[in-house]
Amino acid sequence: AFLRADNFNERSAAKRICAYWDRRVQLFGADKAFKPRISTLDFKEEDLDALMLGGGRFIGVDAGGRGILFCCRKYHDMRLSRVDSMVRLYWFIVHQAVFES
Repeated sequence: AFLRADNFNERSAAKRICAYWDRRVQLFGADKAFKPRISTLDFKEEDLDALMLGGGRFIGVDAGGRGILFCCRKYHDMRLSRVDSMVRLYWFIVHQAVFES
């Protein structure tokens, strides 16, 4: 996926992979970032609050096998202290879609 995203430019793909893992560690901590799959058990309490607000959900897959994500800003808590929780939530949702597709 990283190679395809960078038109098969190995150097760019390598930088993208490093950025991906740096951000994953930043969001989830080194103790959880390297698990094969992040789960809701890895969430902080405020992340679970963000999840329960319902602003983002993985709905399922379409007939072509593509993941369907639902995002509604109306249900987001955009206070600065909650932005990382929202990022972790969407990271989780996107990865759910990738694993299920």
